[in-house]
Amino acid sequence: MATFRTPQIVQLSPEAVSRAKAFAEAVTETVDYRDSNQIQKKKIQDDHFVSKLGEEAARHVFEARNCVVEGPDYTIYDVKQKSWNFDLKINALEVAVKTQRRSAAQRYGLSWTF
Repeated sequence: MATFRTPQIVQLSPEAVSRAKAFAEAVTETVDYRDSNQIQKKKIQDDHFVSKLGEEAARHVFEARNCVVEGPDYTIYDVKQKSWNFDLKINALEVAVKTQRRSAAQRYGLSWTF
């Protein structure tokens, strides 16, 4: 798998953005983050939206390099079915995709991402 030394700029399709938005709206009603002191539905929804955009972007970057990519998963799971499973499989390698908004990176510092 290629090593990236510079940021990869990705233009997602309107369909990918629409899928991510629909997922974020639907999944927000199935999660409970009170244990981490997050109760703002709008923030939770935005986090899920940004997360799916990141997965879509990672898929796009690796497919452009002729990798076989499985995912992202848009299934809405019941509370008991939720897990910390991988987000994508890239050439059979399980990968967790982590994302953050640029505004968060500017405010808190750039976090590690794949």
